[in-house]
Amino acid sequence: MNQSAPHFSRPDAPVGAEGTHYPPARDQSPEPHIANRSFMNSATTLPNSNLQVLRLPQVIQATGLCRSMIYQLEAAERFPRRIRIGPRAVGWLHGEIQQWLADRVMQSRRPPGNALSQLSG
Repeated sequence: MNQSAPHFSRPDAPVGAEGTHYPPARDQSPEPHIANRSFMNSATTLPNSNLQVLRLPQVIQATGLCRSMIYQLEAAERFPRRIRIGPRAVGWLHGEIQQWLADRVMQSRRPPGNALSQLSG
C-alpha cells in the first residue's frame, strides 16, 4: 500500500485503488442564495412537459436578455429561480421560462391604466 495516500477508516466508505478509502462526501445542500428565494409556489406541481431544463445560453436565447439581467431579475424575484442540477451546474425549467415570457407578452399588450375598471364602468 502506498504510504503517502490518505487512509480513512470509515468502514462504509468506498474503497479505491490500492485499498485506500475516499474521504466522506461533502454536504451537497443547495446554496442559500438559491434555495431561499421563491418565484413560484413550492406546492406547484409541474407536468412532465415542463421538466425540461434549460441552461443559461438557452435562457438567454429564449428571452433575449443578457446574463447579468437574468441574474438581476432573479435576485429581485421577478424571474424564475434556477434549480441545481449538479454540484456545479444550474438550470431553469422550460415551463417556468415559457410562463414568464407569456406573462411579459400579456403585460406589454395590456392597455394603459386598469382595463377591468374601464370595461365594467
